[in-house]
Amino acid sequence: STDRTRQIALHYAKKGKIKLITRDVASGSKAGALNYGLLFTTGDIIVTVDADTLLERNALKEAVRILLDPHVSAVSGNVRVLCGEKSSANLLVKLQAYEYLMAMELGRRFNSIIGTLLIISGAFGAFWRKYVESLGRYDVDTITEDFDVTVKMRKLGKRLVFSEKAIAWTIVPETWRAWIRQRIRWTRGQAETLWKHRDVLLKRKFDLRFVLAVYDMLFMDIILLFIRFSWLLCIGFLFRVTFIYIILLSLIVYLVIESLMVITAGLLSPRKQDLKYVYLVPVMVMFYRPIYSIVRLKAYFDWLLKRKIQW
Repeated sequence: STDRTRQIALHYAKKGKIKLITRDVASGSKAGALNYGLLFTTGDIIVTVDADTLLERNALKEAVRILLDPHVSAVSGNVRVLCGEKSSANLLVKLQAYEYLMAMELGRRFNSIIGTLLIISGAFGAFWRKYVESLGRYDVDTITEDFDVTVKMRKLGKRLVFSEKAIAWTIVPETWRAWIRQRIRWTRGQAETLWKHRDVLLKRKFDLRFVLAVYDMLFMDIILLFIRFSWLLCIGFLFRVTFIYIILLSLIVYLVIESLMVITAGLLSPRKQDLKYVYLVPVMVMFYRPIYSIVRLKAYFDWLLKRKIQW
């Protein structure tokens, strides 16, 4: 680690407040670190938290409360952006706070309700230890170990739940360079994991809701992305005169839909001040999402061409 994590943790370990475990390797993956940490755990419930993430006081209590349901195998926490609402936060941080609000309060919440949850957040997730052990712990062949372990649990027919009250606050990239690298890793990891578990789409032995969730991700995140870019190229080439009008009409539709979605997310959020993010809708639709689409497109091509990942 280059952020003095060990030195800071050692200070608390000397006071007896934590148990510090050091893994002496020159380099490694998060999955490898998690597997190493599991060797020292003794409890029935495993909680994974990123080093740059802080838990609210009742977060663990809320996660465990849901896990006590005998039908639940894992809980995904409600991960929000630290300092995203402060005036001192830069525009990129605020846009990510908006993005996390939408992803958690709409995406994860809805998928949890209908049984199509596909990701237990690596930033904050809780699992029954016996199920993680039964999976063979974390695989080190993908860079998105949280997505991979979630898919493995879904393959076993386990029920996964999102908790809107188990809130954690994470630090996000503050520069576009760091953000692009992070999103390329996430996107490539998604492609790796979907390809690794492609048998979900080919065999009929899995839960229907799980299969539909994978198809939905494949279509919405990958296929539709390529269709959208192809559509723009075709429209621009075939209808040069009316192209600008088609784009403006599409933009208006997107702005209306996005506004309704962020207002809904704000109303569902336990923090009603989240409604204020509605002012970011124009920037989100016209700037952030198009840039993210280009980044994702690059990441998919990088994966196909097996280019080296930049950290």
